[in-house]
Amino acid sequence: MLSDLSRLSPGESGTPLEVVPSPLSGKLLEMGILSQPRVTALFAAPSGDPVAYQWGGAVVALRKKDARWIRIRV
Repeated sequence: MLSDLSRLSPGESGTPLEVVPSPLSGKLLEMGILSQPRVTALFAAPSGDPVAYQWGGAVVALRKKDARWIRIRV
């Protein structure tokens, strides 16, 4: 099933497929999001945004409005 990263709930994982062109896409590509086989949503802030994601050895917090630019396969 195809989706975007912002739709993952804590504990769910997906395989990153593409980064849609956006103001943040260059930075996400530099960080190597597409080179990782799995991305996992770890937890959300009490307000629900941002969400902490783990890919590879890194944990990164992204706002949902930014995470929606990353297409994944769930």
